Amino acid sequence: MQQHSQHLTNYNLITDMVLDISIALEKAQLMQNELNDGYFAKWEPIKKKEEIYYVAWDYDRYGVIARIGEDYLYEIKKKIEELEKNIKALRDLQINEPAEQPSKTTTNEIEARCV
Repeated sequence: MQQHSQHLTNYNLITDMVLDISIALEKAQLMQNELNDGYFAKWEPIKKKEEIYYVAWDYDRYGVIARIGEDYLYEIKKKIEELEKNIKALRDLQINEPAEQPSKTTTNEIEARCV
């Protein structure tokens, strides 16, 4: 029973991490879409020469948006690295854990191994 509870806790930990990654990815995608549609799509100097002024005017604003998107991508990278460490720790525990004996490893021990 304890082993089942431990696996459920580990499952919840990984599920939470995947949810965090999904949220950060959605935010990064929104930032990228804003850059593409709101900024780069305006640049059509052959059709409308005055559009260059709009692009120059919005340069600083969209630079900030690009940096926000970069922050979300960095967050995603770190969460994926953390998730990979947790999955490896769980895999190692399952390999080293006898199938017939209940697990004596706690969630804190798993998190400590992942750090």
